[in-house]
This record gives sequence, structure tokens and C-alpha cells, in this order.
Amino acid sequence: MSLSELNNTLFLWINASVTPSPFLLKSAIFISHDLIGVYLGLCTILLVKTSLNYKRAYLHSILMVLIGVCIAAIIDHFYYHPRPFVLRLGHLLVSHAANNSFPSHHMLTISILAFSFLYQDCKKLGTIGMLIAALVGWSRVYLGVHFPLDILGGILMAFVIVNVYIQSRKILFLKPPQTL
Repeated sequence: MSLSELNNTLFLWINASVTPSPFLLKSAIFISHDLIGVYLGLCTILLVKTSLNYKRAYLHSILMVLIGVCIAAIIDHFYYHPRPFVLRLGHLLVSHAANNSFPSHHMLTISILAFSFLYQDCKKLGTIGMLIAALVGWSRVYLGVHFPLDILGGILMAFVIVNVYIQSRKILFLKPPQTL
């Protein structure tokens, strides 16, 4: 089985039926469209009553998201992979443009936030972010707007972006002073 066939098979397994449960449909739409915003809102509210270390972690996390968005925009410019509904595969349950599906921008954003908080010693917030990322990934496929590999691509890109950023900061800012 090729990677493309596996991707299609997994998509069809996760994607909703033409008549999904109303509860699952409403939940998936909320998760897909609103849960990242709720999480980011919580992270922003925490700025008021938290330490300076958290405020730094938050700002670095936002910067990493901006870097991720720029990288995703470059990918969108040079590479196009059709969404499942463009290929007439599965069921599309929300309206969506027929633009590039790889990587999932939703998944990239929430995964960057989750990984960056985990790596910056905000473990609870990072763990919550990872749980939300799992739900967002499921919802994007369930609703018919992404393939599973689009979701995996967003996670892997986030992991690389966060690791490169964190390592770059260590190299640039935490060098021991040189002696003459």
C-alpha cells in the first residue's frame, strides 16, 4: 500500500458519514473553529497573574507561531496538495476554500503553542495544548477538510520549528562569556 493510499484509507476511516451525529458534528465544528482561540485566550489571560518567566514563554510562543505561519505561507506558494473534497473523497461537513491542504495550519498553530510551552517549562499549559492538538487534528479530518498526513505534517513542522528556535536561543543568548 502506497503512502497516498494509506492517507486516503485513514481519511475515510476518520471522516464523518454523510449523516453524522449532531452532537459529534457540533463538537467537531467547535473544536476545529474555536478551541484554538479559547486556548490562546486562556494563555493571554494568564499573562495578568503569572511570573515573568511565563510572560517570556508566551511571547516566544507567539513569535514561533508567526514563524510557523510564514513558513506555511511559503509552502502554500510553492506546493499544492488538494484537499479531500477537491478529490471528491469523503464528506465535507463545513464550507472551506479549495486551497492547499498541506500542512494543516490549524494543527501547525496549536502544535507550536503546545510544544513551545512544554519546552519552556509550562508543562500543564503544554499538556493541555497537546490534548487540544489531538482533538483539533481529529476534527479537521472528521469534517473533511484535511488528510491525516496534513495533520501529521503540521505536528512535525511544529516540532522542528520549536526545536530549532529553542536551540537557536540557547546558542545565541546562553553562550558562556569568552575569556581573553
